Amino acid sequence: MRNNSREYDVMYFDEPWLYTFYTNGWLSPIGKTDLSGAPDLIAQLGYYKGELYAVPITGNFNFLFYNRAVIESVGENPPKSWDDVVRIAETVQQKIAPRTCGRSGNYPGGITSDVYLTVLLSLGGAMFDPRGRVAPVLDSNEAVEALKLIAYPANKAGHPKTTSWVNS
Repeated sequence: MRNNSREYDVMYFDEPWLYTFYTNGWLSPIGKTDLSGAPDLIAQLGYYKGELYAVPITGNFNFLFYNRAVIESVGENPPKSWDDVVRIAETVQQKIAPRTCGRSGNYPGGITSDVYLTVLLSLGGAMFDPRGRVAPVLDSNEAVEALKLIAYPANKAGHPKTTSWVNS
């Protein structure tokens, strides 16, 4: 891209790179496109100065798996909400740790994780100011709530390695 190559017709990249691609003139507007299947907050990320340059084609999906036998052994039922996940993780941690950790997974305890971005967007927040897509806007209530939602269970009932990954 930096060498002005015209060899690419379609590119796949993460949202934080969009502004760099827009401002360097590396993208061309793609015209009218049906974005009705994408959530509005996500679809709007593809617009720059009123023109559509990118479309969401996938998302970061995070899955919740649980071991029914472990949950039942502490007198719980499968979780139906995030509050349930946190409560059950703490219960497992208190009753049967260290043999079993209450929670594990790809939840580094910070804003560098794709999990954080997924939660932040679902709460209506943003990483960058939607008006210019340059200024960080992580001083919002949504940003704080997203951090609480992912960090609390990881730090209180998570496997020790859950928050020790440094590759992010």
